[in-house]
Amino acid sequence: MVADPCEVMEWVIVQEASQLQVQADDEVVAEARAIAETEQQRTRLRDRLMAARGQVIRIDVPGEILRGVVVDVGADIVVMESADSRIVVSIAAAASIEGLPRALRREEGVSHRVFTTWSAILREYMDAVRVRFTMADGRHLHAIVESVGADHVDIRHVDATCQTLPFAAIRSAEISR
Repeated sequence: MVADPCEVMEWVIVQEASQLQVQADDEVVAEARAIAETEQQRTRLRDRLMAARGQVIRIDVPGEILRGVVVDVGADIVVMESADSRIVVSIAAAASIEGLPRALRREEGVSHRVFTTWSAILREYMDAVRVRFTMADGRHLHAIVESVGADHVDIRHVDATCQTLPFAAIRSAEISR
């Protein structure tokens, strides 16, 4: 049985078109993968923390696991809310973080001015509540915030002794409600 030459030609064209489409699809996928990898290399941890606003994350700092809903992110801190406290964590103190979205950084509407700082957060609680500070060396200090400087906080203990804590030495601060 001899095949119709038009049918054969149509079949050949369909096969060639299919091959071209597969090659084009592979090229598009490879290009999309390259773009995604490049964008991921540009993504900073702060960007991913900002994308996690409103979500529960877990931050492991040496000797402690902190969990809460991300409410704000500063240049060097993340502020979370748990059921009974506000938790401020030094990003540099984090050994690992769980629950961050894989979202790419958002370019539009992102301000490069950062207002959330240790100073701003701790000033809200001056002379108000006891704060549990976890220090870089693992110690826990429970005290009242007496005054706040640009790079340090003065705290007052129950026995009325005062102490100055450089922000760089604070791993986290838990502020009970």
